[in-house]
Amino acid sequence: GDHHDMENTWPIYTKAVGEYRYGLDIDRKKFGATKAEPARAQFDALFLPDNGFSNYYEKIAQLEGAIPVFRSAGGIFQDIDIQFDNAISLDRGIIIRIERDFTRNWMDVLTHEKFNYEDALIVIDAGWALDILQHEFWSSSIITQILDIAPEIEIVSVSSCSPNSFSHIDEKGIFSIDD
Repeated sequence: GDHHDMENTWPIYTKAVGEYRYGLDIDRKKFGATKAEPARAQFDALFLPDNGFSNYYEKIAQLEGAIPVFRSAGGIFQDIDIQFDNAISLDRGIIIRIERDFTRNWMDVLTHEKFNYEDALIVIDAGWALDILQHEFWSSSIITQILDIAPEIEIVSVSSCSPNSFSHIDEKGIFSIDD
């Protein structure tokens, strides 16, 4: 299909996921990465914080099974009240992703009057490191703070220590992954 138009791409994603529910996050590092129009305008519009990221939530509404991931701009969750209204109107729950060295005001979301921990998933993203244990203290402290607010909330902690580049490997190579 023609992937220069995101409207041709969404059905491929939906088909790949099947009947499962899934969180639809958009990688902040991919903003502006798409060159082909109209895909560039369509994708980049999902990042706009206007009216509680309304473009993003409208796209989620069109995709069956998609669960919204609370949006931030520059690491700051914006229009928290409006975002909660957008998510609540979808009635699919909410995922809140807290990224190490990026997300700053996550506590404002978790202590907001509209936050329903029974219909939420928290993703603690410790990011990438060769020795991921160096991020364990950060993850543990965030998890402890969250559990103090909502002891029964579902939390997923993710990280990666996979090599961030394979450019040093020609046709074959061996490297170790020591988790």
